[in-house]
Amino acid sequence: MSQTLSTQMAATVRASNQGLELVDKARNRKGWNKTEQAWADIATTSKATLRRFWGGINIQTEAFRAICEAVGIEDWESIADFEAKDDAPSKVYEKRLSFAIAGSIEEIDKQKLDAIVALLRKLGGDAEIEILDIEEGSVKLTLGGSEKALHRLQELFDSGGLQEVEGLSVQGVHLLTKEEIIEPIKNKTNYGQNLIRADLIGVHLFQADLFQADLREADLSGANLREADLRQADLSGVNLHEADLSRAHLFQAHLFRAYLFRAHLFRADLRKANLREADLSRAYLNEVNLSGADLHRTIVNRTQFINTQGISAEDKFLLIQGGAIFKDSPNSPDRVLVSR
Repeated sequence: MSQTLSTQMAATVRASNQGLELVDKARNRKGWNKTEQAWADIATTSKATLRRFWGGINIQTEAFRAICEAVGIEDWESIADFEAKDDAPSKVYEKRLSFAIAGSIEEIDKQKLDAIVALLRKLGGDAEIEILDIEEGSVKLTLGGSEKALHRLQELFDSGGLQEVEGLSVQGVHLLTKEEIIEPIKNKTNYGQNLIRADLIGVHLFQADLFQADLREADLSGANLREADLRQADLSGVNLHEADLSRAHLFQAHLFRAYLFRAHLFRADLRKANLREADLSRAYLNEVNLSGADLHRTIVNRTQFINTQGISAEDKFLLIQGGAIFKDSPNSPDRVLVSR
């Protein structure tokens, strides 16, 4: 089938310590700070993604390459840490912890952040605590880990036992509610937000701005994402069971192995979307635009395609073989062209 977006391009990558040193020299020659707006604009990314880049957090490969090239480094692969894999557990984080420390992203480098995470893992008793996002002001880290470990860190701070990490003052620690997690989305204050493995079951995100957001393996089952901007968002492995994606903007979205069982996709824009190995069983696709979409090994058992645009004759034949049902209109009988 069509393969406009490869799985390789959907992968994520992080910077190595040595690579960051090279990028630091390159951006200093340009007179840029670490989250320079001009840099983000040239790389067609966000300042939030730049912060993750400097924190050694995995970001989309396309964004990583664009960040390097924008600062004059063509050999972006020399900056990447291919030995470090994104080996965090494939589980939804029911709790997230906001951890604010004194300083700025200009002052705190990746090695310092690594040391902070190592200490918090020890204090929390959880070797899988990780930084999911970085915000500015003071440096505010969003941490993921076991609920028990995050509660322990909260209690340590509240009791006065966690006032400093690696010589930096701890300014605030609190567990985030689901409402606090999605508030920046609704208020459009955190472009390119990192919501990897977030518990977002049933959230209401009508017309939400999720452009380039990282939603890998998040649970959005039953969520209202009508008219949401999910262009270039990473939805790999996300749970969208019975989610409403009517009129959602999913241009170039990464939906590799996403679970879309019974999802509602009325008039969704899926042009150039990566749907490789996604499960669309019993999903409803009415007037959906799939021009240039990668449908390789997409599961389409009893999936309804009604007045769908952009599907080649070859892809249509293979989809019907896989169990898809094509209709000319919502009221017309099913046209199963190939027996199963």
